[in-house]
Amino acid sequence: MSTNDPMRVEVMARVAAGMLSLKQAAQLLGLSYRHAKRLSQRYQRDGSAGLAHGHTGHRSNRAKPDAERELALAFVRERGLDAFGPALAASELASQTGLIVSHETLRRWMLDAGLWTGSRTRQPVRTPASAHFGELVIARGQVCSWPEERRVVNWIVELVDDATGTIVMRVTREAVWALAGALRIWVERYGVPRALQVDWNYIELRQVPAGPLLSRTSWVSQFGRMCAALALPIAPLKAPNEPAGGLDAQWRQLAIEFRARGIRDDKAANAYLDAEHVPVHNRRFGRADVEDCHRRHPASVDLDTIFRLEEERPISDDWIVQYRGRAYQVDRESRFAPVRDRVLVREWYDRRLEIHYRGRAVKWTVLPYKTNQRGHFYRAKSGTLLTSDDARS
Repeated sequence: MSTNDPMRVEVMARVAAGMLSLKQAAQLLGLSYRHAKRLSQRYQRDGSAGLAHGHTGHRSNRAKPDAERELALAFVRERGLDAFGPALAASELASQTGLIVSHETLRRWMLDAGLWTGSRTRQPVRTPASAHFGELVIARGQVCSWPEERRVVNWIVELVDDATGTIVMRVTREAVWALAGALRIWVERYGVPRALQVDWNYIELRQVPAGPLLSRTSWVSQFGRMCAALALPIAPLKAPNEPAGGLDAQWRQLAIEFRARGIRDDKAANAYLDAEHVPVHNRRFGRADVEDCHRRHPASVDLDTIFRLEEERPISDDWIVQYRGRAYQVDRESRFAPVRDRVLVREWYDRRLEIHYRGRAVKWTVLPYKTNQRGHFYRAKSGTLLTSDDARS
């Protein structure tokens, strides 16, 4: 199924249950009334399988022959046109060989063949506001600090619906947990939105291997992996409407409220945001006169399996795993050393940790020492370097 099919299933199920009319369903899906009526009839006859496009998985009727594709790619390789982009390559291909191929088709061929890796940066274009609740959610964030403790660096992240102005806010020490925490609250309250835009100019996430047991050359952010598990399209914010993520004024106001209430930690701050600040803001500035187009996540899906960090780490010959500055002693599975083997480390927001070795969870203990960037053990107070044998003893 395509990315639009789950949304169609959700809307048609609400039509079948009498919660939506066909006219409202057509507006939510961006279709004509006649086409929405045909989809409703197919859903009643065949269920969710009837909403999939009949040509899914088949070769396009307008696809170019394979011989033309191979000829075009061979021409690009021989002339070295991959360094100049698909537009110039398509022009040279038409003038030299007479083979006319659009630059977009040639761009896709070059991407599949590894001859083209990106595109030019385009100027941001402002788009009008969305028409439905959940059609587009925008994530903004920035670094902040507590009023009395400027050395303590925090992240504040705000999710705002483009159509209604509904918000969800989260404050944590790490950007990935601020984003993940805000998105999880949004999914639990409203459902999975149709699209998410993130202001990457002010939110920086470290890149890690894309999930367990995947190619070492495939790299994504942890938050990107969470969105992929929810089938949630994620894209950069095209046109920020406010400078510095739009949170400067809000954080100054929140800092005053935190100081008046004696709030000085993340847990108390998030409790205040969920109980008072966010509900008051949504009642004053939110809109309730628009249709809801969120996709409800299945009840059988445990959100704990989605909103967690997953990272592959090497395990040493003496069964020690280093993760985020700490050393973990894994219980030995055999008397042989795990030569050039790796484990999967899973971490949750509440600092729960699991280590999986060869597909199963293993027991571990935390060594009372930390590790530096080179993987050497040292005492936290004195900074004295230690050997692995000294660390275990």
